[in-house]
Amino acid sequence: EDMNPAVKYGHLSFSSGAGAFSIDGETDKLVKANTRGWLSDYDLHTNYEDSAVYVDIHLQEREFKFFGKKIKNRINMQLNPKVEWDVDLNFGAANGKFDLSPYKVKDISLGTGAATVEVKLGDKADTTDFHVEMGASTLTILLPKTVGCKLIGDTFLVSRNTPGFHKKGDDAYYSDNYADTKKKVNIYISSGVSSFSVKYY
Repeated sequence: EDMNPAVKYGHLSFSSGAGAFSIDGETDKLVKANTRGWLSDYDLHTNYEDSAVYVDIHLQEREFKFFGKKIKNRINMQLNPKVEWDVDLNFGAANGKFDLSPYKVKDISLGTGAATVEVKLGDKADTTDFHVEMGASTLTILLPKTVGCKLIGDTFLVSRNTPGFHKKGDDAYYSDNYADTKKKVNIYISSGVSSFSVKYY
């Protein structure tokens, strides 16, 4: 989708079944997607409202066996870094690797089945809210050292997998650098995640 210079805000909604999905790199387009797969239908729709655009990428996938080999679908997406993005990711059993560090992202929603997912964030936004609802999954979140982090959710899971975080209040954990940083990430995590970690780079 070509870039419209009037666009300041974007909402990306991506949904799919099983496969391997990624966001990686920048584009001078509004959004660019490269797809690979058999027996799959890919749709990209945009809806413009003044300076905002809503982008829906829907991947309908049918998984099958061909000569004894399991075939899966892949999609790689790139976003325009000049746009302030909200990102909504929903998919089934999959491997996901999403590098959102080049973009200003204020809100992220992640919903998956049994998946292994890595999300890398930057410090372009002053505050990012990250909502996680996953099945029996593994989630790794990478944050720059310039960002403070607050975790809210399953306290047992958080306490086991997030060294360097300290509990304050009933259900919130804070990174050691939280009070000293101007940029913040707030992560709301459900109890369905079986393995969860936050790492600084």
